[in-house]
Amino acid sequence: MGTTYGSAMTQRSCRVCKSVRARSWLLRRSLLRNVPPYAVVGGNPATVIRMRYPTEIISELLDLAWWDWPVEKIEANLAFLENADLAALKMV
Repeated sequence: MGTTYGSAMTQRSCRVCKSVRARSWLLRRSLLRNVPPYAVVGGNPATVIRMRYPTEIISELLDLAWWDWPVEKIEANLAFLENADLAALKMV
């Protein structure tokens, strides 16, 4: 059996990035392959439609790993996160 994210199911060997957000249209869809970070997927079975950001931006976001920050650090830098100010976030 695979893993369930809400109503979206994956095969046992599929990897879904931490930053995944399942939209309502993705619910009850099957993920048969790994989903790359920041990929937009759709269909049944789900396939990559496009990448949300260019490769260099994705690398920078993954290096930042802001989702692992303590809540206090996120709150202190919320303006930078909301404005996608990667230069300022790298300095934090």
